[in-house]
Amino acid sequence: MRPYLVLLALLWGMASAQSYEPNRLFVGAGLDFNWLAGSSYPSLTFQAGDYDLFGSLGLRAHVGFGQGSVGFFEFGLHALSALGQGRFFPYGGGGVGVIFGGGVALWGLEGVAGAEFFVNPALSIGAEIAPSLYLANGSAVLGFRLRLGPNLR
Repeated sequence: MRPYLVLLALLWGMASAQSYEPNRLFVGAGLDFNWLAGSSYPSLTFQAGDYDLFGSLGLRAHVGFGQGSVGFFEFGLHALSALGQGRFFPYGGGGVGVIFGGGVALWGLEGVAGAEFFVNPALSIGAEIAPSLYLANGSAVLGFRLRLGPNLR
């Protein structure tokens, strides 16, 4: 068993010695905590994107599934801009989202502010907050989302 631990420690050390370049394709997942119109709705989200698609501007798409007072499905597309580079990687941006649930479709705009911390060059842990303004049946609904989860490069 000890030879495997030594090999694992060597591999971890080599991965940790590499540079942290977040401007690449990524896939990830997250546990979302959504608040809309005074109610909370947890969801599981999957995302894919690229921080370096148009120079310093990137795109991310996400889909999520959740359960509150009703089950729901969400989809979003965001433009993101890297605000730094290195092991700690802040970003910001905005985009559009749609939530389907309970016979209602909510369409809206979302802002995004977040950061990733790289455990190694291929794995980061991210956290973000996204204020939102959704429209449904002619009325506006304010909300925000907190997302926590890993990303793979």
